[in-house]
Amino acid sequence: MRAGALALGLAAPAAALAATPSLTWSGAEEVVVHCTVQAPGRDPVALSRALCERVRTLAAQGAPMPVRAGVSGSPMLEPATAVSLIVHAGLHPAPGAAGEVLAFTIRPFRRGTEDTHLLGTVPRIAPVSGGGLGSPAADAALEAALDETLPWRTAGGPRGR
Repeated sequence: MRAGALALGLAAPAAALAATPSLTWSGAEEVVVHCTVQAPGRDPVALSRALCERVRTLAAQGAPMPVRAGVSGSPMLEPATAVSLIVHAGLHPAPGAAGEVLAFTIRPFRRGTEDTHLLGTVPRIAPVSGGGLGSPAADAALEAALDETLPWRTAGGPRGR
């Protein structure tokens, strides 16, 4: 009996800690998406804008604050009330197959906070075709990365699993 009570007492703080959002999100008023896409022989600016708009659209679903694509080129230029989602991606020929793959990671960043995320989501890779960045597989991979990153999409949120 006593061991069970002790185990419950230790489990409760761990569960509460896991449910506590990162300080990065405390008092945040908006989300700004910044993207860099590297693709040999392709226009990186156009690809970056296209990916930012896709991530912005997906991140805005159920968001409790505005979500916009960044235009400054640097998350350091965003207001301190903004959380930047930094999306770093590469578009590469699919190994041994036709088409291309999009490899990416997403990490949140907020200027002026001590809660700095040095690493982002698990790197993901998804097939894309037609010279663009969109595909059902790419959207599914982006959704999974956003589920890891955005507090309103984690367990208990509108898309919580």
